[in-house]
Amino acid sequence: MWRKSTCYKSTSIGALVVASAIATMTFTRMAAAADITYDVNQTIGTTGSVTGTITTDGTIGTLTTNSFTGVSNYVDYNLTATLGSDTASLQQSIVGTVPSGFGNAVTATPTELLFNFSAPGNPTLTFFGSPFTGVLQPCQPLWSLRNGGIACNGASASSSLQLVNGGPIATMALTGNQVIGTVAPEPMPEIPLPATLPLFASGLGALGLLGRRKKRRALAAA
Repeated sequence: MWRKSTCYKSTSIGALVVASAIATMTFTRMAAAADITYDVNQTIGTTGSVTGTITTDGTIGTLTTNSFTGVSNYVDYNLTATLGSDTASLQQSIVGTVPSGFGNAVTATPTELLFNFSAPGNPTLTFFGSPFTGVLQPCQPLWSLRNGGIACNGASASSSLQLVNGGPIATMALTGNQVIGTVAPEPMPEIPLPATLPLFASGLGALGLLGRRKKRRALAAA
């Protein structure tokens, strides 16, 4: 009896350990956020625009970035900037660095990426279009979001764009939280009808017809 009880206890403990390990693995997988790609379609002033995508590591809430340390919630960006007749590619793969940023003005939800143009502390977020040397002089193609301070292109507290050193600058003054990227909702998949549904409907119709015939015969016999 004692040995059997000990065996049962050992088996129960082993089952609990396995169940705990499985639960831990499942929780870890659920906790690991998947990357989120936001679509960008921004108009800046009357002649500027930025389109493309910004990909984050899936963090929901405040996002941070530092191009010098490489610590960033941004995984990639692939943007096309247009200003008048000039066009430039703002790409992390070309620049070789995460977006430059300071402050806590960027927040992410599962469907939106927002920049708070009224956030304190002179926050910035800048996407570059040529190899970043760490010195913004002369100015390189860039899309800059900021509140306060002076950007390389002379803009402050705004969304601004400059593609050619010494060239024109597009600027749009903004306040409060503004959406800079969105996630398009996935289309609802079409649910095909089961192949047996038409046969089922036909069977119901036949049963209904048979029932009506029996009722008529019963009334005629009465």
